[in-house]
Amino acid sequence: MTGAISFSRIVLVSYVPFFIWTFLGGHKQLFFGFSSDHITILMAFVSASLSLLLVRSVSKEELNIVLLFIAIYFFYCLSVLIAPTPYLFVARLIDHFVYMVISLGVAFFFKDRVATFLKMIAGAAVASAVVVVLAWLCLGLGSWGRVTIPVYTEGSFSYFPGGYETSADPNVLAFFLYVGAITLLYGFFDRRWAKLALAVVMFAGILTFSRSGFVSFFMAVVAYAFVLTAGWLGKGADFKISISKLFVSLTIFAVAFFLVAQAVLAYFPLIKSRVFDYSSNSDRLQRLHYFIETGFVNPLRIIFGHGLGATRESIDPHLFYLSVVYDTGLISLMFVLFAIVWPVYRLFKIASVKTAAYAAGVGVFFLTNAMFYWQVRTYYFVVALLFVLYLSASDSKKRSLKSI
Repeated sequence: MTGAISFSRIVLVSYVPFFIWTFLGGHKQLFFGFSSDHITILMAFVSASLSLLLVRSVSKEELNIVLLFIAIYFFYCLSVLIAPTPYLFVARLIDHFVYMVISLGVAFFFKDRVATFLKMIAGAAVASAVVVVLAWLCLGLGSWGRVTIPVYTEGSFSYFPGGYETSADPNVLAFFLYVGAITLLYGFFDRRWAKLALAVVMFAGILTFSRSGFVSFFMAVVAYAFVLTAGWLGKGADFKISISKLFVSLTIFAVAFFLVAQAVLAYFPLIKSRVFDYSSNSDRLQRLHYFIETGFVNPLRIIFGHGLGATRESIDPHLFYLSVVYDTGLISLMFVLFAIVWPVYRLFKIASVKTAAYAAGVGVFFLTNAMFYWQVRTYYFVVALLFVLYLSASDSKKRSLKSI
């Protein structure tokens, strides 16, 4: 028993670098020629593999998750097999396999350690936010006009020393900062330090100048408030919406959002320029126009895609839903979205109101953000988070039924 506990602690500690680097937006500091981001992903893959080795029995819920991942991966493989040049996409299959193992390992390992899981998310988000604020104070906004995690090279810290891929993507950094903010709202807001921590994390998110992150966070908070203002009816956990409370809540958030937006645009001219940047916005519209006109002519390709990662070989539309359909097909998109929607739906049935609100907030955050920007890491981390909550709530429900 002691050996098993010690092994679990080793696995737990081994996840820490991955959490920290993830919330640093995938920090790309080089060590002896190797990216620290790649090193922590490899460590997480080993940790997840060890986590899966700890599993002694698989519940029906866990089996369903495994089967869902297998179905998603099947369509990934199918899209590569029928692609005109399948050898171009093999590396993407490996990437997704690694992240699937990490996602499963995190879900299975932390389902019995939810409090620790939330603390790791909150801690990593706060640590990342502190680094962002310090970077802003020391380096300013840089030549790109956005703060990210600086990289140490040639005796000094700087943003993107060797081009775009040499620092953490500010949009990905913002994504995880705001996930941390939602987590602080859910799990720690009743504590004094959490309010200051939330303010720091949100300010760091603003410094990234990520429009998608800011808008998605607002929608997540609205979803969180929406669920909290609803009442549960009976053991079936059906919703009875309090119209008056919902109206008041949404009105408050709408007014607050308007005031905050006005203040941000007034005091941070660079954010205003980012929001109304014609070149940036027109570029996104051109990407969408290109994909709609050229990417969906062949019905077979609409159903099964052009090959996993095909958008990387073309012009990335910066739209998750369009990217998935173009890469791996419409059927694949249905399974990919099901992995987000299904655990949220199940949590509405078996979890507390607060946990359901948190899951809804995270789900809405991802689905909104996906309309503007996404990355493989963001998808699999959110899926892991939702499955941790779902498996934990499912186990708690079973224990409560046995005790009756």
